[in-house]
Amino acid sequence: MIRAILVGLSLAAALAAALTTWELAEQAAQATTAKSDLTGSIRGVIKNAVTGAPLPGAIVLTITSSKSENGTTRTKLNATADAEGRYELSDLSPGRYLIYVRSADPLGPKGGSRIVNLRAGEHLSSIDFVLRPYGVISGRVLDDNKQPVPGATVYAISREYSFGALEYLVKEGASTDDRGDYVLPLLEPGRPYWVRAEKREPQPVSEVPSDPKLRKQALAPTHYPNSNAIEGGLPLVLRPGERREGVDIEMSRSPSYCIEGALEADGLPAAITFSVVEQTLSASDVYKPGGVSGPDGRIRICGLQPGEYVITADATPTGKPLPSLLMSKAG
Repeated sequence: MIRAILVGLSLAAALAAALTTWELAEQAAQATTAKSDLTGSIRGVIKNAVTGAPLPGAIVLTITSSKSENGTTRTKLNATADAEGRYELSDLSPGRYLIYVRSADPLGPKGGSRIVNLRAGEHLSSIDFVLRPYGVISGRVLDDNKQPVPGATVYAISREYSFGALEYLVKEGASTDDRGDYVLPLLEPGRPYWVRAEKREPQPVSEVPSDPKLRKQALAPTHYPNSNAIEGGLPLVLRPGERREGVDIEMSRSPSYCIEGALEADGLPAAITFSVVEQTLSASDVYKPGGVSGPDGRIRICGLQPGEYVITADATPTGKPLPSLLMSKAG
């Protein structure tokens, strides 16, 4: 009798557990269904604008903002395009999304972005991206004897507004190899570029003789095809994906001029990183020719042409920026 009662209780307990499990599963299914009714997805294809070919491995980043009691929260989601350039962002809550796409190749097409509004339960399937390939300029730098100039710096310069003023800005830069060859990648198509070559001494404290009569002539900065002034250069406009070859520059020679000075940090001479740029040219942070001053703060830059230059000390040992100095070239 007791055994029968125990068996009955065990069966009742098992049935109750089964019912509880079923109820929990039912509740989970309902919650999943409710969530699937609210969440959506965004998918599309990423292609090359010139060839129409897919861009496998392209990186997709989406950012959305939501407000809560603790403030605004930004959510980031990543995806990668498959072999056919297709991507998908799933389980997305309704809202506004900023989608940014870039090629997996650092030298690949220019990235693109767009804003998408996603409603509850919406599945967008044609959010496609067509990325325009950058252009490339290449050529050689020669001296007045038509010999290669290794170690020359070549710039791609555009003219655009910066802080309300129209300026010449360095966009890309490269160095020539031992054959005088150079390659300027990542140039935005449709924009005019001036190509400039210059050769400077690598020493921040030059040992060029003080007497100008004893100095060797220096290679003058030259703008393609053969102008010492940027206004006389020939601007080049590239098509998407174009590789403009044979942009050769022949540099002439002229007397060498020098700038001398000293840099201080916290009132004391110090070894400080600095750059020297022509007043008419604004160089990017990556391509600012210069170096590090000597332990006594001394600098002596030679091989320059007549004109005015901006000397900028990027930072002191304490991390405080130094003011820019405008100096004329000395003899």
